[in-house]
Amino acid sequence: MLDKMTILTADSFNGFIGSRDFLLLIFKNNCPLCKVMMAVIEKCLPAFPDLVVAGVNSEENPIILTDLDVSKVPTVLIYKNGVPSARRSGVMRPAELSALISKSQAQG
Repeated sequence: MLDKMTILTADSFNGFIGSRDFLLLIFKNNCPLCKVMMAVIEKCLPAFPDLVVAGVNSEENPIILTDLDVSKVPTVLIYKNGVPSARRSGVMRPAELSALISKSQAQG
């Protein structure tokens, strides 16, 4: 698990979002691909020192997956001003994730 990741639940999710910018990882605890994606995020964090990282355990919070229309894990959503501005399911290489974050942060 990422040290810097805030774990969100159905109760805390909406209050957390507000109008902030952050990366959201939808994961399962025992998913090997999710663990790989956590390592990829960890590798990207030095390039984005102000990036807030949050996570949702899909098995414990299925209502969030329904609300976000997420059907696969791992899924990364990048929020800009409290609104999802980028989304990608599956494992990414660090360069792919960095490009997704950079593109999202550059948007209006």
